Amino acid sequence: MLRSLVLATLALSACATAPEGDGIVTTPGTLTTTRVLTDAGNVSVQSNADQRISTQWVRAPMNRVQQVLPAVYESLGIPTTSTEEGAALRIVNDGFVVNRRLGGQRVSEYLNCGSTPIGTNMADASTVQIRMVTLVRGGDTGTELRTQMVGTAYSRAGGSGSGVGAPCRSTGKLEERIAQMVTERITS
Repeated sequence: MLRSLVLATLALSACATAPEGDGIVTTPGTLTTTRVLTDAGNVSVQSNADQRISTQWVRAPMNRVQQVLPAVYESLGIPTTSTEEGAALRIVNDGFVVNRRLGGQRVSEYLNCGSTPIGTNMADASTVQIRMVTLVRGGDTGTELRTQMVGTAYSRAGGSGSGVGAPCRSTGKLEERIAQMVTERITS
């Protein structure tokens, strides 16, 4: 899964020249059906795990963005499992677990994992395993941050290692917050 996450991020990292605005690029995924055994019986859940990559522009030199980005991740409680430098900086987290909150906010602010049978947001009611990749590239007018975040929500009763999880999709808000925090740290 992480390999496809990294490859998708790199495949969409064309030359960074002039920003056309911030945004999210969504590549359609495959429709999957998951059968879940509940107290009420078997339930079939269909989901489409789209590949979403958020692009944010920071009006600062790439070297300054590279200096502050790891501290931004740390302040949000996002550990980095590898950092690769070169023509572009790539920060990878190949899996961390959150319960209810991420960076001081409800997980549902950042991930849409669907709803439980009683209507509770699964991102807030479940243990969520998250994987992230951020690619940092310099451009003519600033620095481009391309981030892909995927998650899987698991029942808290079983934890992240048990059962079938529900796929989660980024809302794009965490990626925006990261770019905002990078800008604030550079300008302060």
